[in-house]
Amino acid sequence: ASLEWITEAHTWTSFMCNKHTLTLRLRHSIWRDWLRLEVAPRLTWERQMKDDDDEAWGDTWKNASPSLILSLEIRFEELY
Repeated sequence: ASLEWITEAHTWTSFMCNKHTLTLRLRHSIWRDWLRLEVAPRLTWERQMKDDDDEAWGDTWKNASPSLILSLEIRFEELY
């Protein structure tokens, strides 16, 4: 299991965070040691730009969008 936090930002013309992503990765061997399944639920907060004030934070960080990542990994070096 691992926990990952990613922040995307820019510094032109001032520092501004655009997006935050929080991911919890769970990896488990299935059937054999060389076959792994990974499930990673994710929450993403993306800043919404407003026409009248592009520096206004307001309620833009309250809306989080969930997602789910599924992956299957085959470790070929462990087969031989």
